Amino acid sequence: MLYAARPIVTSKNEGPIRGTMLFGRLLTPTEAEALSERTHVTMKVWNIASGTLPVSESTMLHSAPEVGTKKLQAHGDAVLHAYTTLPDVYGDPLLLLRADLPRDITLQGGTSATFAAACTVADGLLVLLAMWGILQFRVLGPLRAMATHAIRIGRHDDLKARLQFDRRDEIGTLAQELDRMVESLANSRKKVLDNAHREGMAEVASEMLHNVGNAVNSANCYVELLEEKLASSKLPGLQKGVKMPQEQAPRAADFFERDPRGPKLVEFLTQAAEALQQSHEDQQVEVHRLRDTIRHIRDAIAVQQNFAGRSNFVQEISLQDLLNNILAMNQELLRSSEVQVHLEIPDLPELQLNKSKMTQVLVNLVRNAVQAMQQTPSDERYLRITASIAHNDGLELQITDRGMGFGPDVQKMLFTHGFTTKGEGNGFGLHYCANAIRESGGSIRAERPGPGQGATFSIYLPQVMPSAVLLAP
Repeated sequence: MLYAARPIVTSKNEGPIRGTMLFGRLLTPTEAEALSERTHVTMKVWNIASGTLPVSESTMLHSAPEVGTKKLQAHGDAVLHAYTTLPDVYGDPLLLLRADLPRDITLQGGTSATFAAACTVADGLLVLLAMWGILQFRVLGPLRAMATHAIRIGRHDDLKARLQFDRRDEIGTLAQELDRMVESLANSRKKVLDNAHREGMAEVASEMLHNVGNAVNSANCYVELLEEKLASSKLPGLQKGVKMPQEQAPRAADFFERDPRGPKLVEFLTQAAEALQQSHEDQQVEVHRLRDTIRHIRDAIAVQQNFAGRSNFVQEISLQDLLNNILAMNQELLRSSEVQVHLEIPDLPELQLNKSKMTQVLVNLVRNAVQAMQQTPSDERYLRITASIAHNDGLELQITDRGMGFGPDVQKMLFTHGFTTKGEGNGFGLHYCANAIRESGGSIRAERPGPGQGATFSIYLPQVMPSAVLLAP
């Protein structure tokens, strides 16, 4: 029984004590459950003297604190056991009381701590990720692009690629200086190549002109000797000597017998014949020398042409500028022939071409096209030049006219050496075009839509696109 005792005193809590007031309640299982419901705490009560105390609680009783004090023991993460002993009337331990306290606040605190730690880690990761992104975007990415750009320039020799960073910080300044340095290097290389090509051409031309000049001087000497010998020829006297027998033909016998000029005429004719024979022999010698000299000139020119044909000096040129220069070279011919020119050239980078060869090829084709339209009505004379990107990093060029065209037999012979349809042509132009294009690794073909419908010459040049088009930054 649980009891409470209080002395009986006055209302002013003054004595003497008149007795003792006792209140008691039996601690039955039902009462214990009701007490648990009112306090919202699960409680267990064991009578220490009854001998029904569980083994686990007996262990706790031996280590229990003094009567009236409390001891806490964690039972898992969710429950906390609170123990205390209740004394009997003599002050000795009588009951062992255990209250099972839920650890909701502790769990909430642990959850909060875990959540706070997770948030701290997540915030740190987000900060690291943001810093990594900023470094990648603002520092590492641009530096990597600059390194890749420098490697591409070194490996592919592409001096046309540019970084074009629009930044005002140190990386932007470095990128701009790198672009400026590459541009300066490209300009310097172009100047060096142009000067080397020009000096090489001048040296070869000087040597050839020296050889040809020597040969021409010799030829001029031989021509002067021939002129002198022709001026001192006995031919005028022979003509007079021949004329005299013709005049005396009716009395030729009497002339040679009685006229004193007759024997002299015979002697003169004999001497003139000998002189002419000697002059003829001398002139043959001079003619042979002149012929050998002309052959020497021809051989010197042929050597230069062969050397020029083997040369494949490639440089970066603008197709638009090249065509503009070619049309300017033929401006007077186009104007006088009333030919309208249409260019269809896409926006292309500078191409790797042999400028000299391509200039000669296109000049020949343009002039042939203009000459082929001489019989075409002036309002129908159109020259169309188109360009497009072809396979194998190549270029396709087409020159189309509205001339008289050609037949199948002529089409087969167009690029043959010496073949021409012109009255004053030598048949070298299209043959040179075909050889020049083939030496560049390309091909040329002639197409005919039909009789009187003009012609189209198509040129294919492989691997002329710069690597700047193929390798984007």
